Amino acid sequence: MPRRSNVRDVSFQEYEALEVEVRSNVAIHVYRESDIPNRHGHCNSNPYIPNELRVRLGMALLKEQQPRRGGSRLKAALNT
Repeated sequence: MPRRSNVRDVSFQEYEALEVEVRSNVAIHVYRESDIPNRHGHCNSNPYIPNELRVRLGMALLKEQQPRRGGSRLKAALNT
């Protein structure tokens, strides 16, 4: 007897509706209860919200940060 599968073909409209539903369920991180900012300056009263979500919410965008250049401590140690 063949095994029955729970997988079925879906129409483009069903797939699109499912994709919109999944993408619209956004979980936002909750910081500690004391509202003390973390090392990046974010807390419950000043949360980090990525620019991708800010665009959808109509919020002002954050400035893009330059990537950190690592290894400066190692270079300094090697040069001494």
